[in-house]
Amino acid sequence: MPKAPGQWSFMDAWWRWGNVVADAILAGNGGPSVVERLQKDRLRRLVQWARRASPFYAELYADVSQARPLRLADLPPVTRSQLMARFDDWVTDREVTLERVRAFVADPRHVGHPFRDKYAVFTSSGTTGIPGLFVQDPEALAVYDALGTARMGALAPLWDWRTSVGGHRFALIAATGGHFAGVVTWERLRALHPWFAKNGIVIPVTAPLDEIARRLEAFRPTVLASYSTVLRALAERKHAGELLCSPHTIWYGGEWMGPQCRQYVESAFGARVAGDYGASEFMNIAFECEKGELHVNSDWVILEPVDERGAAVPVGEPVGDGAAHQPGQPRATFHPLRTGRQRDPGARRVRLRPALSAHPRRRAPRRDPAAARRERRPDPGDAARAQHGHRGGCGRAPVPGGTGGASQAAPAGRGRQRRGAGESEEGARGLAIGPGAAGHRDHRAGRAPRRPPGERKVPAGLPEELGRPAA
Repeated sequence: MPKAPGQWSFMDAWWRWGNVVADAILAGNGGPSVVERLQKDRLRRLVQWARRASPFYAELYADVSQARPLRLADLPPVTRSQLMARFDDWVTDREVTLERVRAFVADPRHVGHPFRDKYAVFTSSGTTGIPGLFVQDPEALAVYDALGTARMGALAPLWDWRTSVGGHRFALIAATGGHFAGVVTWERLRALHPWFAKNGIVIPVTAPLDEIARRLEAFRPTVLASYSTVLRALAERKHAGELLCSPHTIWYGGEWMGPQCRQYVESAFGARVAGDYGASEFMNIAFECEKGELHVNSDWVILEPVDERGAAVPVGEPVGDGAAHQPGQPRATFHPLRTGRQRDPGARRVRLRPALSAHPRRRAPRRDPAAARRERRPDPGDAARAQHGHRGGCGRAPVPGGTGGASQAAPAGRGRQRRGAGESEEGARGLAIGPGAAGHRDHRAGRAPRRPPGERKVPAGLPEELGRPAA
């Protein structure tokens, strides 16, 4: 089990987590004006920090005016290849170098260990063409932990208060062949919480399905986390009576899960299924509400639609086959401020709603799996809904103005929402821009009405204050 010295100590992490959780709750209850103020303040502080501490950004932002309020459009975009080529100048800790980070991630025994006693290092698989190395500081890790707890965890909690501490068991089925964000985060939690080290396991996704099923049967997890394809395959065994474990909560990521797959998994296990969308740069870009719609954490993340040239696109215009995203947070020591476009011509349109219009307080009741299977009957409307992409919206009022605008465009081609195995819906990997909260509210995440290939609708409500469009 990895050791957790210094800033990865339990008390230090708990203190940071508590502060960010309180902030997330206050932002959720404060309304659009609070979120808009947080966006402006965090963007301003992020740029100030980058200018002071990063030679790369000091050079890049040399011509950005400081005499007037900062607009997102004032910041030149960057690409991952630029950042990796200038890694030593990009980072803000002069003790962190590309050579040292590469040496650290080259040893698989370092997975879950802190780099230089305080940083986490995530590696990307290079699905967009350029593998990346992302060094996360303790403040960033606290944000990820807190957003997962306060928002996604409110809908599908990891903790069941009816179960004793020792009765909670957590199983992750994921890629383990590198310093990927999921397994690094898991091993970090094992280091922080001794009880979790005994009650949490990681199963390599490359293991045969029979072995995965055997290990789950032996461990009997109360919480199961994996990719959509794996969960679908396990649900088939559960429906067939070949798998007995019954977790009360299932989390998915890395792949998109469509409504039919979700219903199939939920009916198999009688558990609430919830997912999120993220990237190695920022792990918690969006989370699901109780209707399965994605809501951007717009108090921490700013997304914008751009055209083929990388220019911001006005509301209502097609944006071609890609979009750019901006992870943002105060003192985001290593994160890019304005990343380049991310392409995937086959990307599926997925609708993102404003984060803080969700308030996912309602939780699905625990149901007996056998009863859930008996209750499921073919719905004559299923075929029509699948054909026309219609699904009831979450019904919550969108956050207007700056808040809504900062949350309704998404990166295409990389992240955590891919089509799951066995899905009947057409679509490919990745997220693309779909109708936003101010648009067709009766279309659920991932089920936007079809448009001609290569054309996607930009949502309304983009904020002028953050530099059109900070969506």
